[in-house]
Amino acid sequence: MKTDNQSNQCHVPKIGMIAGICATFSVVLCYGTLMFISLLNHLGVAISLNETLWAGGIVTTASLAVFGLILGLFRHKNPWPTLIGGSGAVIIAYAMYVNYHFAIELSGFCLLSLAALWDWRSKKLEPLAVAG
Repeated sequence: MKTDNQSNQCHVPKIGMIAGICATFSVVLCYGTLMFISLLNHLGVAISLNETLWAGGIVTTASLAVFGLILGLFRHKNPWPTLIGGSGAVIIAYAMYVNYHFAIELSGFCLLSLAALWDWRSKKLEPLAVAG
């Protein structure tokens, strides 16, 4: 049985970690798949992977991370994590589809991860700023 206090509360879905989860999944999808294929190769198993689909999955998860950063922007009103994460996702897409270089790809992942961490910290510090 719900009390009046519980029924009047607004239930906000807990999707605040979507940026961090998707950024992490994007990195794991990229480098984890590469390590898994390398491990199988060392064990004598040859596997063929469609690189276009692989790159598409990486860019999709990076884009979902930016979507999570945009959702965070509505909550804490700090545009910098979204801008940094968006530029990181654009750099990742550039590395995947235009001109691949490990340093370019890694810098995109670093920017995206930094933005997800900053977004998470902004959400944690937001109630303190309002209370102070």
